[in-house]
Amino acid sequence: MVNSTLIRSKVTKLLGDIEGAYAPNTLRAFRADFEEFIRFCEKLESKALPAKPEAVAKFIDAVTEQKLASASIRRKIVSIGSIHRRLELPDPTKAGCVRLAARKMHRKLGRACKQAQPINKDILEKMVQACLTKELTQKLRALRDKVLLMLAYDTMARRSELVSLRFEDTEYSQSSAGIYLARSKVDQEERGRWLPISNKTLRAILEWQSASSANMDLSYELYVEKVSRLVLDLGRSAES
Repeated sequence: MVNSTLIRSKVTKLLGDIEGAYAPNTLRAFRADFEEFIRFCEKLESKALPAKPEAVAKFIDAVTEQKLASASIRRKIVSIGSIHRRLELPDPTKAGCVRLAARKMHRKLGRACKQAQPINKDILEKMVQACLTKELTQKLRALRDKVLLMLAYDTMARRSELVSLRFEDTEYSQSSAGIYLARSKVDQEERGRWLPISNKTLRAILEWQSASSANMDLSYELYVEKVSRLVLDLGRSAES
């Protein structure tokens, strides 16, 4: 029986050491993916660290049978390789048998990702109206949801970027308006950038700011995962 306690301890320490060098979502993926790989190796009675290429290849075959998206499986392979390299161990994902397993996986599942239907102006308006039909007691959240939808449409910002925006990040004049994004996934050095927004979105922000209390922020009670559920729920409401 393989004892993985020491392996888990090494991975936990590594993730703590590299915190701040990678985005939180990347670290969460490393942690979740490698824990899944550890459990798989325990069943094989094989060490997950350093892992044998044959164990990684078998892992790829196993997760392929789970009908996961090929992008998810590629992420798992990257996580396994990254953990090994950061610990200065040989990267098993570069071995021929692993590359072959990945090739078989892609031929079986394909490489294409599911493409969500884009939100056009008509859909956006229906989703905004779905926000505003909420009960009076939900008015504040309705205004917040309206702002987040309009900001997402104007700026094409990621979920993590949307929930990081603040009222004080907004600047406007008679001719233009914008909101400052301090940091993003592609801006790890935090240089920041200005995102232009429409006057209609600016009015929605000011309305939400006026209605909210002093201790509320632009993304009040919203976090990354909740944004996804919010958009899905409003999308369904707009379709009905």
